[in-house]
This record gives sequence, structure tokens and C-alpha cells, in this order.
Amino acid sequence: MSEDQKKKRGRRGGKNKQEKRQKLEEERVQEDEIVFAEETQEAQFGIPDADTRSYFQQIENMLQEEVDDQELFLENVWEELNGKELMMASDFDGSRILEKLLRVSSDFQIRVFSDRLNGNYLQLFKHQYASHVCQTLLYLGADIVEREFKGYSKVQDSNLPTMERLVLLMGEQLNGEWLDLILHQYGSFVVRAYINVLAGESLVQDSNIRSKKSQKYNKKHQNQTERPKQARAVPSSFSTVLQQIVSDLVKQLTPPKMHQLAFDQVGNPVLQILVSLPQCGGEIIKSFMQDPDTINSLIRDQIGSHLVEKMIQHSDPSILKDFFETYFKEQFLYLCKDMVANFVVQRVIQKCPDESVYEEMLSYLPLAEFKELLFAARAGIIVSMAESAIRFPKQQSKFVQLLKDAFQCTDEPNIVYMILYMKPQPRFESHLMLPKIILHGALLLQHLFKFTKDNNKIFSNSMSGVKKEELQDWLKDPIASRVLDALLESPTVSKQAKRTIVEHFIPDMVKLAQDKYGSHFVDKCFSTGNLETKTMIAQKLGPKESSLKENFHAKFILRNCKIELFKRSNAEWIEVQKGEKKKHKKKQDEIDELFQGI
Repeated sequence: MSEDQKKKRGRRGGKNKQEKRQKLEEERVQEDEIVFAEETQEAQFGIPDADTRSYFQQIENMLQEEVDDQELFLENVWEELNGKELMMASDFDGSRILEKLLRVSSDFQIRVFSDRLNGNYLQLFKHQYASHVCQTLLYLGADIVEREFKGYSKVQDSNLPTMERLVLLMGEQLNGEWLDLILHQYGSFVVRAYINVLAGESLVQDSNIRSKKSQKYNKKHQNQTERPKQARAVPSSFSTVLQQIVSDLVKQLTPPKMHQLAFDQVGNPVLQILVSLPQCGGEIIKSFMQDPDTINSLIRDQIGSHLVEKMIQHSDPSILKDFFETYFKEQFLYLCKDMVANFVVQRVIQKCPDESVYEEMLSYLPLAEFKELLFAARAGIIVSMAESAIRFPKQQSKFVQLLKDAFQCTDEPNIVYMILYMKPQPRFESHLMLPKIILHGALLLQHLFKFTKDNNKIFSNSMSGVKKEELQDWLKDPIASRVLDALLESPTVSKQAKRTIVEHFIPDMVKLAQDKYGSHFVDKCFSTGNLETKTMIAQKLGPKESSLKENFHAKFILRNCKIELFKRSNAEWIEVQKGEKKKHKKKQDEIDELFQGI
């Protein structure tokens, strides 16, 4: 190598090192800016001194233990906290401790705390740490409002506002700021919580209530995040405020702004909530549908696709039909294969507005394409087609035939194995050992068992031929056990097929009742069985009642099977079971009426 080449290489190497140093320096500056911003934000309400930190860290430890006089303990803590609420809420450790403290506090203490934060909610909503405290306060406050509404929570101090009033005051401080908060990295999560509370129901998934980072942190520090109730009673004042917020937001949501929110990781979940609300959902959906290019982009976008799914979920049949005709019909197969769009297609299939649309969808899936989707990581499309076919019995035979052909099934007694393991017959027969159970195969079977009797017979007969040893393994599996549950629950599977499965396990009922997954099977056997089956199960469980009571899973089985009554008065137990049978028969008659004439 010449001297010149060495020099050139040296200069190039030196330049690379200089670039690396410069990049590291820039990263350091960015980190310093972030730390400075966090410290500035934290210092907005003051920083706890060393003694205060030490005291509340001890409190955190004590909150995880049993305290002799919990009520007195909490009174002392809140007395010590007086005047420090804002400082602790905006502190890294203090906010976490506050959340834990709030969860064990009385309605009165939570109202006092909320009142002391009053006037600062705009800053708190936007604060990295205090925003989490506000979320916890909102969900606990929502429960208090419900208790106040029902008369269970009494107002101890007439000078202190009710929780209902405190929640409304929170909203009054945020008037004119909602759009800004929606796009704020911290404020957005609290706005979602606030709208959920006003609506009285959970309008978004739990994962959209807290960020992934927050969920991970809380799990590590045993700070359990809230799971919002599906529905709760709310006063009429909440509906009025919600309507006002929605009205203000819709006025500000120009098409460009909606486009921005739809593709924004922070703003998109808020749009999902608005789409879910009857006050404005339809208006927003129609606004988006006037912009086909945006919808087409959203369908394939990792963030935007969630909004389209929510729009489909809350659209009436006529709009759904327009959705299909405009955005899916011409590119149905292409979207089925797309990494992101296939989830939107699944939602369209599940919400299929009528049989003609389903038949058209099925026509876009000839055998070759059907097989490709089934075995090439897009099985969710086929599972959704099976789920939707439950509503359209005339299309079920076509679907079953396509499924048989896709699995190359000439050995019908083994078709359940092929579907559960997602292996076509030639590949299934070549396996020396049974392969791994596949989730999509289990979901597919669960839907197939809900087909009409003529169309599910091939699958229920195949299940009846499965050996007991293999069924036992399936019962211990969290995925396969659901398949057996679905067979027993199905009103269209023949009684003989169900009886064959149940009789296999009558001798093992005591052992199964103590298993996490087996106990679900015992429960289904009992609830769906006739009086003879129920009696056989009770006879097996009765003598072992005392030991079964000690098992976490079995104690629920004893309660559901009314074993104590069975041992005390067999005649009375039989009358109770006959009453349950009449209820079941009435439900079965309703199902038969539904399928009458098909």
C-alpha cells in the first residue's frame, strides 16, 4: 500500500471520528435540553426537600403493608400532605406515591385533594408526572360521582364541593384548550380519561388510556393502573358538558386539522373516542368519507387504520355498504394481503351489512387465494369470514367446502386436527408427532361449531373421534380448551356429539375442577348438560367438597353446581336444575325460531 493511500485512509478515518464526536455532542445537548425541560416543569410547583422525600418513601412502603389503624394512618398522611399536593403531584416519585395513596383513600379525602388542585388543572394535564395523578383522580372521582348519584356517598362538609362539581370545575378550566390538549404528548391521555368519565363508559381500549411506557413503569413499581368500568351512572350535567366540549371541538376540527389528528399517534385515539360518541360520530365519519384519498391512506397506515376500524364499528349498515363499495370492493384481495390494511378488512367482514355483500366478498376468494390467506400469515381474514358466516347460513356450505378444499381434506374424521394445527392433510399426515396448536385454527373451530347443524356436523363428528388422551392435553391448553368450551356452548351442535365428549371425562371431574382451564370445561359440562349429566357431575364432586373448597378454581365450580344444596336436599336441588333447564329451553326455542325456514 502506498504512502498516499495510507494518508488518504487516515484523513477519512479522522473525518469519521470527528463526525461521531459531533453526533455524540449533539445527542448530549438534546439530553441536557430534555433534562432541563423536565426539571423546569418539575420546579413549577416546587421540589420536595430530602426530609419530605424520605417521609413519603416510607409511606409508600407502608401502603403495601397492613397497618393497624388504616383510617388514622391515612388521616395523618393527608395532614402531612396539606399544602404540598401540587409539589408532590409534579414530582417523579411523589406522583407515583400519590396515585397509590389516592386508591386507598376515602371519598372525602379524594374530594379534598381534588379541591386543592383546583385552578391548576391546565398545567397539571400537560405535566409529565402530574398528568398521571390527574388520570387516577378522574377514574376514582368517577366512582365517587356514581356513588353520590345513587346516594351511597354522603357529603360530610357542606363547604366542600361534591365530586360531581369538582369534575365539572376541572372542565371549566380547560375551555378553549381542548384542541391543544388533544395533540399534547401528556395532555392527550388525560383528555381521553376526562371524556370517558363524562360519557359514563369506556370508549377506547385500556391500552389507549395509559401510554405503554406508563404501563410498564407502573407494573414495575406495583402501581396498578385503572381499568375503566364498561358503564357507570352519570348525572345529566356530565352529558351537558360533554355536548359542549364535543361541539367546540367539531367547530375547530377543519378537514386539514382532522387529517393531522388522524395520522398523529397522540391525537388519533381522541378522534377514535369522538367517532364513538353519538353526539358527533356520524358527522365526523361523513366528513372523512368526503375525502377518499385520506381514507385510502388511513387504511394502510399503522396509526390511521385504527381510526378506520373505529369508524366501521360505529357506522350504520347503509354507511358500511358505502364503505365497502368505495374503498374495498375494487381492491379487496390486495387489502387482505396488506400488512396493515388486512386488520381493517377483518373489521369490515365482521360488520358485513347484509348477505349480498358477504357473498360478494366470498366470490373474491377463489380456492388459490383462500389457501394463500389461510396459510400465509393472513388467517385472520378467513377467521373473520367464518365469524360473519354465522349470520348468513345460506353461505355456510360454500365456506365449508372452500375450507375442506384448502386443507385438501379427504379424511373427514381428522379435519379437526388439521384445522387446530393449521396443517393441510398431506403435511399433517407426514408429522410423526402432533405439531403446535395454532390460535387461528382454534378460533376458526369455535366459529364453525356455531354454524347450522348440517354445516357443523363434519366438525362435531370429527371432535367426537378424538382420543381421550389428546382431549386431556387440549383441556390443559389455554387455546385448545376454548374449542371444547365452544362445542359444548353451541346450540346447533348435536346432543350426541356433546354427550360423547362429556362422558369421556365424568370420572375425571374432581381433577379437572382443580385445574385453571379444566375448571372452565367442568362448568360448561354442567351448565349445558341435561339433568342426568348434572347429577353424575354432582355425584363425583359431592364427596370431595371439603378438599375442593380449598382450591381456588374448584370453589367456584362447587358454587355453580350448588353442591352444598345437592348434599343437603337432593329433591330441592333437582327442582332448581329443572328451573335452569326451562330457561335454557326458552333460549333454545328463540334460536330455533331465528333459523326457522333457512
